[in-house]
Amino acid sequence: MEDQKILGLLTTQDLLSCRWQTKNLANSTVAQCLTQTFATLSESALTELYTPLNLLRQHRMRPVVIVDEHNQLAGLLTYEEVHAIALASQVQPATGTPPPPTSSEARPKTQQPKLLSSSMQREQLMHKIIAQVHSSLDVQTVLDTTVTELRPVLGCDRVIVYRLRSDLTGKVIAESIDDPSRSVLHNEVHDPCVTPEWLAPYRQGQVRIVDDIYETEMTVCHQEMLSGFDIRSKMMVPIIVEGEIWGLILTSEQDAPRQWQPEEIELVRQLGVQVAIAVQQAQAHERAQSELHERRKAEQQLQKLLDVTATKTGADFFPISIVQLTESLGVAHAILTERHGDTLHTLAFVIDQVLQPTYEYPIAGTPCEQVLQTGAFHCQQSAQELFPRDLDLVNLGVKSYLGFAMQDSQGEVVGHLCVLDRKPLDHSERAEKLIRSFAARATAELERQKAIDALEVLNQELEAKVAARTADLQASYQQLKDTQLQLIQSEKMSSLGQLVAGIAHEINNPVNFIYGNLKPCLEYFDDLSTLILLYQKHYPTPHAEISDFIAAADIQYTLADFPKLINSMQTGATRIQSIVQSLRTFSYAQQEGHKASNIHDSIDNTLVILQNRLNGRAGTPAIEVIKNYGDLPLIECYGGLLNQVFMNLLVNGIDAIEQQQTTSPDHQGCLTITTTVVSSKKIAIAIQDNGIGMSPEIQDKIFNPFFTTKPVGIGTGMGLSISYKIVTGDHQGQFYCSSVVGAGTEFIVQLPIKITG
Repeated sequence: MEDQKILGLLTTQDLLSCRWQTKNLANSTVAQCLTQTFATLSESALTELYTPLNLLRQHRMRPVVIVDEHNQLAGLLTYEEVHAIALASQVQPATGTPPPPTSSEARPKTQQPKLLSSSMQREQLMHKIIAQVHSSLDVQTVLDTTVTELRPVLGCDRVIVYRLRSDLTGKVIAESIDDPSRSVLHNEVHDPCVTPEWLAPYRQGQVRIVDDIYETEMTVCHQEMLSGFDIRSKMMVPIIVEGEIWGLILTSEQDAPRQWQPEEIELVRQLGVQVAIAVQQAQAHERAQSELHERRKAEQQLQKLLDVTATKTGADFFPISIVQLTESLGVAHAILTERHGDTLHTLAFVIDQVLQPTYEYPIAGTPCEQVLQTGAFHCQQSAQELFPRDLDLVNLGVKSYLGFAMQDSQGEVVGHLCVLDRKPLDHSERAEKLIRSFAARATAELERQKAIDALEVLNQELEAKVAARTADLQASYQQLKDTQLQLIQSEKMSSLGQLVAGIAHEINNPVNFIYGNLKPCLEYFDDLSTLILLYQKHYPTPHAEISDFIAAADIQYTLADFPKLINSMQTGATRIQSIVQSLRTFSYAQQEGHKASNIHDSIDNTLVILQNRLNGRAGTPAIEVIKNYGDLPLIECYGGLLNQVFMNLLVNGIDAIEQQQTTSPDHQGCLTITTTVVSSKKIAIAIQDNGIGMSPEIQDKIFNPFFTTKPVGIGTGMGLSISYKIVTGDHQGQFYCSSVVGAGTEFIVQLPIKITG
């Protein structure tokens, strides 16, 4: 109201309309959201019921404002209130003008309409559809429920939902019909009469009524199309989603005209709104799922990058990080720099996934200058035009650029990280997250390197005087690195344990469902097979058609084979349950401290996880596992750490056998695991393979950090080093290795039964 004057009524429908038209509600006025005019009625006009009912119908069932003799607001009157009173009183207008048509299409005189069953039926239907909308994100389920429930309430021949495409063609996606032989479900519709102008009234939410296609003025082509679909009379209600026509609800009679009643029209119109809400909910859910998928993808890529570079330090970190970054973002080039006054020195530079030699270039006139000044810069597709002095952009064919500054712990800009591409590059959340993460990591690594360089210079200056102290510092630093690497590896194993526990839980539920239903399934089959045998006994001469089917289906074979099939499924389900239990045991071990544990269980659980690799590669035989387990007591240990040791040793054995099979594909790989009690205080575990073996020179280095015989990118060189520290340090045990080139390798781990201290 303004100056005691009623301006309008603001309803939920108005707000939804504003939102569908992509208006920003925070910046919109109330007047801008009042999409419909309103009607007023004086209190003196309420002496009879038909006047407000007719007025409500004219204004598309929106509330009517009731004013007193001074034109002041007295209250609101809704269609539901008036119509409920009319139904209860069985009021029919005796005089006056009949209700106007709902659309501009004139309705000729036709036969009497089929009345709705009752107001209660309509309310029940509406409640059911609303409940369906709120409980399901499956649009098809809502559509099927709508047409199935609506048709008997209206008493019409057919109800369909027609999905309209952007090219004005469409398809029938839901249908309820009294005569299935006349179904048009899934039919494609190409009506040349459907034009943007023809659809304009629907876009405004109007309902189109045709009581009789032969008595209503329309184009010949449209009349022929309706006739081809066996439509004599129709009511068509739009489904408006975000301001556009998503589809249409069509109710129709096939063989006779019909006058559609206002309460029928209002019911279908309200159902159209509910269907629109269901579609909008489903689309919002789909968008949310897509965003979630993108976010998870970004997190997975970031985790992959972190995993690849986690153990990389110093000069190795920068090139590996840049290569991984370009692969993850799918871009052509990337540059990581350190600032030297007015120039930038490349710490790593990649062109088309290939590392380039480092060099320095001036900052002025480049997009990198914008990055250093503002902290971030994005150019989607006009980099060469914006920076004509930067000839490198021309030589590389760069169109797009995205970069972020690197700030050290003091807030000083020390360099930048950017990606460049020949195609437009969106400034996506995923790209920004990846680049910022690695810019921060590179900054930390750069600072670390500077600190190390400074420390080395200081050490060189003081080396003659403080040699002993320098040795202590170096030992402490090496221990810190070893501890850091062990913590990283332990965190990985802990994360793996959590992941494995989650997977085991997700697998276990459906397996239990399958396993629990196999017995009833077999019992049902026994009943059915008994029934068949009884029929054969009491009706030995069946009809010819039955005899032919029995012969063709080979019923006797089915009766004999089906129990075997169920037993096979039961065996498979039992196997899965066993694997899930092993995965759970493995995962729990990652989260526990030291306690009494069964070493054999730890080894077996690790073998279960590695079963896929033990099955062999294409063209090579599976690896045989021989277990010579002794009668071991429970030993006090850190189960998660020992799982890590067994995992490293078994994986190394499998790798050695697979390397042997590269030259001898028929080589039968074998892993032999032997456990024994050495004394009353000690046990031993020996893991032997028949792989390629190692020379004495390599055996002397295998426990050194970062030493590996595997190709670059396959191993980090930390597995045996960490395993050695776990056995000798955390468990006060011994770790031995013996190997013969071409014959294989044996690792022996000796552990105390109880950890002391």
